[in-house]
Amino acid sequence: MEVVSSNLQIDGPVEGGLYTGRRLPRAEKYALHGVINGFIPNDREPRGRAWIHCSAPSMWTCAAPALGFTVRGVNVNCDGFMALLECMDQAPEKRVPQGVSQGVLRRQNLEDRLGEVQVVFTDYAALPDYSRSRVSYWDKPYWQVPHVLYVEPKLMPLQPPPEWSSLDLRLSHLHLGGSTTATWGLVALLPPSFPSCVPYNLPPQPWMPMHSRLNRMVGGDITAPPSAARQIDHPQVQFDDATGGVTTDGLFPHDNLAVKVVAPDDNSDTGFVFRPLTWQEKAALWDVPIRMVDEAGKRDDFVPIVEALFVTPPAKFLELGADALLSAVFRGGYSKVKKSKKRVRVMEGDESIIGGNKKIRKEKNSGGLMEERESKKIRKKKKRSRVTEASETMPQKRKRLEDGGSLVENSFEEKHPTTSPPATLDKHPISHP
Repeated sequence: MEVVSSNLQIDGPVEGGLYTGRRLPRAEKYALHGVINGFIPNDREPRGRAWIHCSAPSMWTCAAPALGFTVRGVNVNCDGFMALLECMDQAPEKRVPQGVSQGVLRRQNLEDRLGEVQVVFTDYAALPDYSRSRVSYWDKPYWQVPHVLYVEPKLMPLQPPPEWSSLDLRLSHLHLGGSTTATWGLVALLPPSFPSCVPYNLPPQPWMPMHSRLNRMVGGDITAPPSAARQIDHPQVQFDDATGGVTTDGLFPHDNLAVKVVAPDDNSDTGFVFRPLTWQEKAALWDVPIRMVDEAGKRDDFVPIVEALFVTPPAKFLELGADALLSAVFRGGYSKVKKSKKRVRVMEGDESIIGGNKKIRKEKNSGGLMEERESKKIRKKKKRSRVTEASETMPQKRKRLEDGGSLVENSFEEKHPTTSPPATLDKHPISHP
């Protein structure tokens, strides 16, 4: 296995970097494949609204919010997928009918329902054709926004609509930090008003062996430990000589979902079992969010919906790949937040005094009047006074009332005598009739 070299560079604009904050992997002695490196910005400006229109459920609904877009509407030809998103608290802002073509939706005033959108996430099957026999989809001003879609590598390079331009990336799940052999293409179609630009060159990320995604308590047919792994320069699918199953120290074949694996198992006498993967394990291999897996596990009708995602790109493709395509198109932005002491503004007449140690603050209430609010220190002092009053005897209470003060206040004044009278807050008292 190769350790990621430290001399890799990211092509493209350096300032700001990728929106997701992903950077070059860091080489460490204890990490065979390197360590994922990057940062999570404290505050990121939103990049706009997104319309997701696909021929089937896809991970665009999870990748778009991670890229800073607000999902305005979704049409993936599946009502059950929309119900699953609602259970995840990720429902789009607007509901549109499912299983309806883009042309029918446009005739139903889709533009008025969605409002302004800045990007469209789609797939090749749902992409409107390029026909120019009449005013086409691509000529309408409303849809003159970037369209990002995933395609099979055999369809690349994809020709853009007339007068449009395109950016494309061919990505491997292995180089994105995944555990499968999947390879997909991502294409960004840019309208004529957008200047041409170059996508970022994503650096290879540390990959994860298949066994890191598996559950060691599933069970299965007990089998002997797999044959020793062959020394290879590039991670790939490896097979066991005895069973013919796939060993878990390599990659999972994305185009053979029913294949059996020689999986580690804690309940097996030999430490291994021969079995197919569960749908939850395949979801982990496809980078499906944990929340989606948890919600699907509560309802049997959600399981086939998650399984339909296994013929689409894993989530890492859509998130990191679209980030590389759109970082030069939608700059977004990073805003570093500096930590500072919390300061309280106290208003006195026409003057403003800033300070954090005021005992009493004046703030405007909803009626525009000034009201006094006591600090926590004074409230605690009054609470101690009430507790002391409740426990005092009748002679003590009579003496306190004659003296005109509380026991706590008297004891405080005796310990800390003062020569100046207490200051008043109202410099200009208002007299009422």
